Amino acid sequence: MPRLPSGKINRKLLPIPTAFTVPMDNSTFTFDANTSIKEKVLKTLHHFFTDKDIDESKDFFTDLNGHSLLAASFVSRLRKDAGITHAS
Repeated sequence: MPRLPSGKINRKLLPIPTAFTVPMDNSTFTFDANTSIKEKVLKTLHHFFTDKDIDESKDFFTDLNGHSLLAASFVSRLRKDAGITHAS
């Protein structure tokens, strides 16, 4: 970690996180009527975590390194695009 002479971390010299440099894909995607809820959830998770190996045993926060704002966006996508209106 880059430090200032005072010993504090020099935030100006820290690298910019890739999440801030790669634009988020805001396009919508559709599901056919026969798609299961599990498949809809997994496809939506892949939308947010493109570089992760995702299966139903993964925890959103600990395994995928998700956070509360991402969780809110994820639930919003489930409601809007996947048609899971009861998602919370």
